[in-house]
Amino acid sequence: MGAFKDRISLVIGGAGGMGLAASKALADKGATVVVADLDAHAAKRAAQQIADAGGDARSYQVDVASTAALRDLFGYIETTWGRLNVLFNNVGSRCASGFDVGEDDFDAAMAINVKSHFFALNLAAPLLRRGAPHASAVVMASGAALKYFGRSPLYSISKAAAVMTAKAFAQHLGPDGVRVNVLCPGAVDTAFPLQGVDPGAHDAVIERLSQQIPLRRIAKPEDVGNLVVFLASDEASYLTGLTIPVDGGLLG
Repeated sequence: MGAFKDRISLVIGGAGGMGLAASKALADKGATVVVADLDAHAAKRAAQQIADAGGDARSYQVDVASTAALRDLFGYIETTWGRLNVLFNNVGSRCASGFDVGEDDFDAAMAINVKSHFFALNLAAPLLRRGAPHASAVVMASGAALKYFGRSPLYSISKAAAVMTAKAFAQHLGPDGVRVNVLCPGAVDTAFPLQGVDPGAHDAVIERLSQQIPLRRIAKPEDVGNLVVFLASDEASYLTGLTIPVDGGLLG
């Protein structure tokens, strides 16, 4: 329970799905968790759930497409605690399909899937350095960064750029004792991959997806949340610059 006692954790995109699972798992280990999300009400609800379970959580509304908003977020961390031990940037955006995309679609995808990671890591760097040697950042990418599945070139391109962003910062921050790793989930049972699916077809879609995966199930949000906790823990103190598929063996 106390493995993360006195450690400050920030989960961006922390109000639902994999982010909420990570927020709860970090709090269960004793961390103080800032649940940051575009949806202010969902962030407050998530923080309250953690508090009701005996954890320490705060909520914060942020639009990661705005560098100014990210700067304000890390300013809040600076003013309140002066350091950061765990950053999980669990953000991502759907992208237009095919190659016939407009410039606005391209820019919107890059703002969420690439720019937000670059500036979040840049702004977090001084705080993470102060949290070292117990300092770790985890970047959310996608299995689509590792294999092009054909539906959205822009999604794969932007997520691949997120992978390289994490690798670059792992090299940059490593000498300061800060570790950076990147997760590439496959299918996860959250609203994101199942968006637009008829609720009555949910189970059939899950079963169809599961049959494509060697472990014969799609991931639960907790599978990702628990991995974030491990990567942020002292047990992973020699792991940095890793790109980890969380896909039940699909790309193996």
